[in-house]
Amino acid sequence: MQIKKTTLYDVAREAKVSPKTVSRVINSESTVRKKTRETVLAAIESLNYRPNSFARNLRSSRSYVIALLYDNRSPPYILELQMGILPVCEAAGFNIIIQPYAFDSETLIEDIGKWLERSRVDGLVLAPPLTDHQGLLDVLKENKIEFVRISPIDKSDISPFVYGNDRFAAREMTNHLISLGHESIGFIKGHPDHNGAIERLKGYEDALVAANIPIRKTLIKQGDFSFESGEICARSLLREATPPSAIFASNDNMASAVMKVARQIGLELPSELSIAGFDNSRISQQLWPTLTTVEQPLRELAARSTELLINNILGKKTDKLESEFLCKLIIRESTSDKQK
Repeated sequence: MQIKKTTLYDVAREAKVSPKTVSRVINSESTVRKKTRETVLAAIESLNYRPNSFARNLRSSRSYVIALLYDNRSPPYILELQMGILPVCEAAGFNIIIQPYAFDSETLIEDIGKWLERSRVDGLVLAPPLTDHQGLLDVLKENKIEFVRISPIDKSDISPFVYGNDRFAAREMTNHLISLGHESIGFIKGHPDHNGAIERLKGYEDALVAANIPIRKTLIKQGDFSFESGEICARSLLREATPPSAIFASNDNMASAVMKVARQIGLELPSELSIAGFDNSRISQQLWPTLTTVEQPLRELAARSTELLINNILGKKTDKLESEFLCKLIIRESTSDKQK
């Protein structure tokens, strides 16, 4: 039995638009209205339509392949980025390569250079901290390789970039803990090379200063976003002569490690220790008690960065080089009023 292949015209009929409009959505043209774009994307998903990138490759020098380059020790973070990138790539007829690199590697530039020669990608999405590796950015610019950055420290116009309001969100989370009566609040920092980690620490300190609560350096520990670093930091905080009544970790991965350590030493949660995280990853809802956290719009950040990249590759550059996305507090069972 021959399987009927879905065509662009089938998508147009399903979405009740012209074939040209479908083509414009596939090519990420900015002139398509948001509602129309959503309707067409829904039809593409419903019909499982896949543009024929192979045929386009034969007609042009483009590979219709982009890559996400990252160095991050939090698997949920990378998964969320992928979930944001993939639908945009599929709708536009692009393929995606996910490629890890160590930010502090002495051979980083050489390794990426060799890989670029082999891969023939049309452009790159850079995740932090690679977003701020100056040597890498210089090489990409010199070789005219299109790239976009997610949450860079340097918000200059060297390329399009997207970011979340991490500092404000971290301040709001710390304010939430203060409103529950907590004044001794531990903080676990993320990887020092990540802009998000820097901004979240600033937000934590902003809230303490505004509430006239002294910043105790002994309650601030250096993690790196990994579960293991969260364990180490949690044990250090809870061994303090006067341990904190609440701990705010810079991501959910480390917050889940705090929960593990707290249970191991017999603390009741949240009555004896309130715990908060950042990201609203899947694990935050699978823990018990469920984790109070900050919802970071990672999928939206990844999707928008991919749209910007594909537009640039196709010659549809935009004057707007930056896009900010708002985070929001998700209050669950892992935080409560401080015990009297």
